[in-house]
Amino acid sequence: MKPLQVVILAGGLGTRLRPITSKIPKVMVEIGDKPFLQYQFEYLKNQGFNDFLLLLSYLGEQVENYFQDGKQLKINIQYAYEPEPMGTGGALKLAQNKIREEFLLLNGDTFCPLDYPDFLHKARGISEGGMIAVYKNWEPIAENNMRLEEGGLISAYSKAKETKEMNGVDGGIAYYRRTVLNAIPADKKISFEDEIYPQLIKKKVLWGYFTNTRYYDMGTFERLEIAKKALSHDY
Repeated sequence: MKPLQVVILAGGLGTRLRPITSKIPKVMVEIGDKPFLQYQFEYLKNQGFNDFLLLLSYLGEQVENYFQDGKQLKINIQYAYEPEPMGTGGALKLAQNKIREEFLLLNGDTFCPLDYPDFLHKARGISEGGMIAVYKNWEPIAENNMRLEEGGLISAYSKAKETKEMNGVDGGIAYYRRTVLNAIPADKKISFEDEIYPQLIKKKVLWGYFTNTRYYDMGTFERLEIAKKALSHDY
């Protein structure tokens, strides 16, 4: 597997974790003796990735001050800042000059021990669009928000209340080529999920990769406690 750039969305306000996130960014909330984000770095490094770009906004300087250039973890970290929160799509557009021809896009507040070599093998086989890791939600841990067809195409996505047609959850990991950024308007607050996903689905170029490997997120206090138990024990 040829290594490629990992772009991590890490600019969220983390409002549901206040008062903890009143003074620190969400990705810096500690689990055990290290920040949540460090678990991502260490797992991905063991999977062969060493080149990272963090998209930061709220209290982002704390992230950079802590991890710096990544040498202590034997990785390379670059940073891109939003002057104000621009949404996931806006953050990507602002950082496009630092984003390479192909990249992984990860949510900074989720951790998924995915089989990255297999995921990339399949993702690099598509000629256009992108591929998202879709959790089968067998526990379940969240409301299904995607419909993955038998052939692999994602045919529906919604953050609204779950419907019967949905059969999986966005796992917070995706593969794209840089050309996908052309669909994002400049200087506009925009959600990549809400505004770009539908375009790719309509063109039938958004693909899914079903995984049984559960992911952990720290979006709420309840989920943070679950993540703490899993990560501190297994990783």
